[in-house]
Amino acid sequence: MPKEVSPMTKDESKSTWHLHLTGQVQGVGFRPTVYRIAKDYNLVGQVKNTSDGLHVAFNASKELAIAIKEEICNRSLPTLARLTNVSFREVPYKEFVRFNIAHSTKDQTIDMVLTPDVALCERCSEELSGQDDRRYAYSFNSCSTCGPRFSIIDQLPYDRANTRMALFEMCATCKTEYSAPTDRRYYAQTISCPDCAIGLKLYRSNAEMLSSDNTEIIKRTTELWQNGNIIAIKGIGGYLLTCDAENEDVIKRLRQLKHR
Repeated sequence: MPKEVSPMTKDESKSTWHLHLTGQVQGVGFRPTVYRIAKDYNLVGQVKNTSDGLHVAFNASKELAIAIKEEICNRSLPTLARLTNVSFREVPYKEFVRFNIAHSTKDQTIDMVLTPDVALCERCSEELSGQDDRRYAYSFNSCSTCGPRFSIIDQLPYDRANTRMALFEMCATCKTEYSAPTDRRYYAQTISCPDCAIGLKLYRSNAEMLSSDNTEIIKRTTELWQNGNIIAIKGIGGYLLTCDAENEDVIKRLRQLKHR
């Protein structure tokens, strides 16, 4: 909290302020960021996603409200966020008792930038390679600042229920992380782990399943590549046709199959 701004007192709280942000504001960890800022400043109010962006409403004095706006839009702007418009105004007073992340709504005209899929972040990469980490070697590791976004969205606003992740039930540990404001997976819609895994399955071209064990699948896929096979890998955004890039014969066959 900036030193020149005093925390809100009860007498100062009889004003309600509304901050509306558009742009790349969903799927970037914005709501958890706003929630943590609100807790730091001892605010009451709410933050939510809608079809036209991110909305923040809170009670504060004018001085504190301006400081909050600057904190959200500048000093603590999430790394992946891109703002195209900022609307900030005082609105009729509304009584809040705490600060919370409200349920998203989709009753407005869609006006936002779709967040692209984001490469694995450094911390998730460390978990992936850390043999003592519970997400060690887990193929679908991600958090609130990395992982698929555009490829899994069925409709806006960006919430788990509106993505392909709605099909996967979180385990107890993931639910705890998802619900903990201090955790970097707080409201991370792509959260999963080996205990509630997005599973892998390996099939022949005739639909015969060869394996559903992740470790075995990786091993067998490597062997199939080495033996000159073409493997179609179904990902979140479609299929990738893969083979041994040093095997000229299989590359020629792949080009013929794709008429390239």
